[in-house]
Amino acid sequence: PAICRAIKNEQAEKDEAEQARMLYVAMTRARDWLMLSGSPVPGKQSWMQTFDELYGVCGSNDGAVIEGQSGGWSAVVRRTCPGDTSWNAAPHAHPGNVHQALWKELERRAGPVDAVAAARKTFSVSELLAAIFKTADEEEPRDAEQSQPDPAARERMFRGTLVHRMFERWDFSGDPPLDAVLAEECLDPARRSMFETTLRDIAAKFNKSPLARRFTSCPIQREVPFYLNLGGGLVHGVIDAVLEDGAVVLDYKTGRPGGTMAGRYEFQLRLYAAAVARLLGRTPQQGILYYADHGDIHEVDLSHESVEDVLRRAAEAIADLRNRRTRGALL
Repeated sequence: PAICRAIKNEQAEKDEAEQARMLYVAMTRARDWLMLSGSPVPGKQSWMQTFDELYGVCGSNDGAVIEGQSGGWSAVVRRTCPGDTSWNAAPHAHPGNVHQALWKELERRAGPVDAVAAARKTFSVSELLAAIFKTADEEEPRDAEQSQPDPAARERMFRGTLVHRMFERWDFSGDPPLDAVLAEECLDPARRSMFETTLRDIAAKFNKSPLARRFTSCPIQREVPFYLNLGGGLVHGVIDAVLEDGAVVLDYKTGRPGGTMAGRYEFQLRLYAAAVARLLGRTPQQGILYYADHGDIHEVDLSHESVEDVLRRAAEAIADLRNRRTRGALL
C-alpha cells in the first residue's frame, strides 16, 4: 500500500543522509592527503556517482586537477600508478605534485590489512543467557548472530514487546496508554482488538497487585540501559524497572511462573542487581520477577553469594564465547 511505500522512501532518505554524514566525517579526518578509490563506472546511488555529478571525476583524464568550488582544497585524478619517485613535496603541497610521492609507501598504507581475529569486547545479556542455559528466551529480541524464531515464537516475542511497552509508558496514576502503544504497530482491526483485550486484562491484574500501590508511591526508573565490565568484556542490557533509588530491581515476564525458564530469569535478575551495584555503589535489597499474564510476584534471592556466583558463571561464558570466536577465525 501507499503508506508502506512512503515509509520506505522516508527510511531510504534517512539512510542516504546518514551515509553522507559518515562519508563527510571520514573525509574531514585526513591530515595531509586524502586518497579515494572508486570504479570508473560508478554504481547508481553510490558516493562515487555523487562525486562524478559534482566534479566530473569519471570523465577526467589522468593528472587532471579539480579545484574546490569554495576554495581551500584541490584534488588530482589518477588513472594509472606513477613510477617510484622520491618524496619531495611538502605535506600541504598542491596535489598536482602527488606523483612525487613514494608511491609504494602510499600503496602500503592504503592497502588491505592482514586479517586478525579481533577479541570480542561486548556481549548482550540475552547472548550470555543463551550460552549458559543453552536455550533462547522467546520473549526477547534476537541478536544478529542468533537464528530467527519460527512464526509462533515471533508472535510471542511481539506480544511480550507490547506488554513491556505498556509498562514502560504507563504512569500508573490512570489507565494504561493502550491507544498509543497499539497505534505504532499499524495492526489490522482483528489483531488490534485481540492485543487490546490482552493488555487490558494484564493491566487489571497489575492494578490488583501490591506492586500497583508501590509504583504510585516511589520513584521509578524505566528501561535502564547499562554496561557491566566483566571478564575483560562489557555486558550490556536494559533493566525493565529500578525502584527506590536502586533498592529494588524488577523485570516483567509474560511466561508461566515457575516454568522451565525460572532459573534463567533469576540468573538474569541477579546480573541486573550486579550492574546496579556497580553503577550506584549500593546492592539492591530486593529482586522481583513480575509475571504479567498471571499477576504473580516472585522474589529473587539477591544475597552476596548468589550474585557473585552469577558473575563467575557469566565471566566463564564470556571466555567461552571469545574462544569460539577465535577458533572460528583460525579455521
